[in-house]
Amino acid sequence: MHLAFVDITRLLDASREGLAGAAELRKLYDTQQRDVAPLLEKTQGSEGKAASPKSFALKQQLEEKLRTHEVEREQVRVDLRAKLLQRIERVVNEVATAEGYDAVVAKNAAILFVKPEIDLTARVLAALDE
Repeated sequence: MHLAFVDITRLLDASREGLAGAAELRKLYDTQQRDVAPLLEKTQGSEGKAASPKSFALKQQLEEKLRTHEVEREQVRVDLRAKLLQRIERVVNEVATAEGYDAVVAKNAAILFVKPEIDLTARVLAALDE
């Protein structure tokens, strides 16, 4: 049996598409931070004052906006990751078929030893970035 493995984490983190996704998430986070900055300033400005209905409402509004932004970022992350994982699977199949492998295993904690010669990660990464 001709066996190989790929490091999925490395493919997700080091591929151009993975790096672009990380940049997209950072950009979204920065945009969201700018969005909540005025509200954050208002709530911080009301600290130390007696708790008023207005300050309570501002804090609730801020918390809700932060939760909404977090959910939005997580959905974008999940969507980007799913798209890249589908592409990785397709490219792994192409590389494995072209190189005559019978099976390709994802590297994870259950694999205690693997010969470096059977690591397809670099070749899959190169094909992903073509």
